[in-house]
Amino acid sequence: MPKAASRAAAKTTNLAGFTVLPLQLRGSAEHFIYLRENQSGSNATDTNAKPNGRTIFLVNVPCDATDRDLISLFKPAGTIERVIFPKQAAGPSDATDEEEQEDTEENDEANPKSKLKTLPPPKPVPLIDTSLRHSSNSGRTAHIVFLDESSLGRALALPSSSKNILSWPPADTSAEPRGLGLYLKRHRLLRPALDTVSKHVDSYMQRFDFEQNAKRVAAASQYKKGVPIIDDDGFELVTRGGAYGKTVGGGVGVASKKFELVAKSGGLAAGKKKKKGRDKSKDLEGLYAHEQREKKRKAFMDLRERFDEDKKKVAKLKSMRRFKPY
Repeated sequence: MPKAASRAAAKTTNLAGFTVLPLQLRGSAEHFIYLRENQSGSNATDTNAKPNGRTIFLVNVPCDATDRDLISLFKPAGTIERVIFPKQAAGPSDATDEEEQEDTEENDEANPKSKLKTLPPPKPVPLIDTSLRHSSNSGRTAHIVFLDESSLGRALALPSSSKNILSWPPADTSAEPRGLGLYLKRHRLLRPALDTVSKHVDSYMQRFDFEQNAKRVAAASQYKKGVPIIDDDGFELVTRGGAYGKTVGGGVGVASKKFELVAKSGGLAAGKKKKKGRDKSKDLEGLYAHEQREKKRKAFMDLRERFDEDKKKVAKLKSMRRFKPY
């Protein structure tokens, strides 16, 4: 069979419900992608992420394919909402980092005061460029979600509607390094120059200093010792004492009623006298177990000595009362 006839046959080939889409690689090699309409199950999350009637299911996607490659490849079929690869959480409400950054910038413009209060931390200069594409396993799958249902039919008819075999990589992304060139560029990026390392370290230390200063400001108290407390209206608050206010470090303290009654009755002076005459050394007696044992042993020995002395006294009295005729 001639080569042109085989290509024409490949365009209209269906295999197990899949439409075969041939791709012309660099050189004379060809690659085939199998596509069909996606059929979501009863899972509500899967149905929301991959709505029926607008989603196409791809099999045998090239190992170095990215979402931009597939968008460029299926661009003639219609506008693509998103591309979903396996193990990639996707949904209509998911926002990218760029969208979140734009939202924060809009909020800062709307509230200039908040922008002055909370300045964004400095961004460290990346040491290695992580924007390079990563090769995955061969034979992987993907889902493409279109904006309208009419694009799905055009995507399934893409093999028969195109006059020539589609080329891979697409024209929009063909300038990016692939294959050996990709590995060589990755090898160079993994060994950065000293200037790049120095810029990365300096920017990282600036970010670290910014975070440390923010922690110090957050840890610092609003009021300091010896400084009066001012309310929102600008009036000075009178406090009884404590860690804040003018009563600390000088000034007159405010006495309670109980303190005044005790002072009038003279109980304060008596309490002071009692405290002066108190022997604090007695509070520490018998604090340790060996001291208690020694105290008991000494008391027992004293008791035995007194008992022996009493026995001697009794014997002496008995001898004095005896009758002595001579």
